[in-house]
Amino acid sequence: MNDQQTPPAGRGATPLASCKEAARLMSRQQDTPLSDAESESLKQHLYTCLSCRRFDDQLLFLRKLARRYAEGGAD
Repeated sequence: MNDQQTPPAGRGATPLASCKEAARLMSRQQDTPLSDAESESLKQHLYTCLSCRRFDDQLLFLRKLARRYAEGGAD
């Protein structure tokens, strides 16, 4: 698969206009659940955008690291 392929259309999801919007949603979902439409739009964007997939992976890694530190597991 290359970054130019488009995913199958989701149910009522509007494609995101930019990586900036995707980054905003990825950051927001760290603290609060996204709506179904936002979640589907983000999923579609991540399907086609390698840079955003990498950013999402980095956010998840940092979140796990912060939780481990807060629990006293990082020395």
